[in-house]
Amino acid sequence: SKSNFSGETWHSLSLYIPNDFKSTEPAVTSFFQLYERGQGPRMKLNVSKGVLDPRYYPYNGRDWGGEVHKTLKIDDMRGKWTTIIFHTKTSKNPTKGFMKMYVNDVLYNEYEGRTSLGKGKHYSKFGIYHSWISRWVDKVQGEYPKQVIYYDNLFRTNKKEKLLKLIQQ
Repeated sequence: SKSNFSGETWHSLSLYIPNDFKSTEPAVTSFFQLYERGQGPRMKLNVSKGVLDPRYYPYNGRDWGGEVHKTLKIDDMRGKWTTIIFHTKTSKNPTKGFMKMYVNDVLYNEYEGRTSLGKGKHYSKFGIYHSWISRWVDKVQGEYPKQVIYYDNLFRTNKKEKLLKLIQQ
């Protein structure tokens, strides 16, 4: 189906984080994921300790915390749009796979290695996704906060030029 992808692809998302956004730590919040069906995430944008961290998972993401590269400060993203583009190549071969992350059209970080376990189809997930909610204790942290963020420019193409045209429309 069109929702699945493999090989070399370009993914975009624009995020708007309101000024009153609150973290739900120690629960885990994710805004965007590149996922391998039946295998777990290959990359997640997680909120952690005041930053948005891109976590790469060359192994099963359910059993391992992932590899974190350069992070984005949530405070620098509040009250404005931030456009993030991923240039990816899915491969179970650790010398052929990659995920390059661009922020506002500047190469921000690069992961090279296994980007697929080679067993499932890949797809993207967006929206606020919480896991480990059981870590939140109302008596300690207070009432669980309502979270709102906004998305735009959710596209996937096989060519950068095509993606940039879609974003500019």
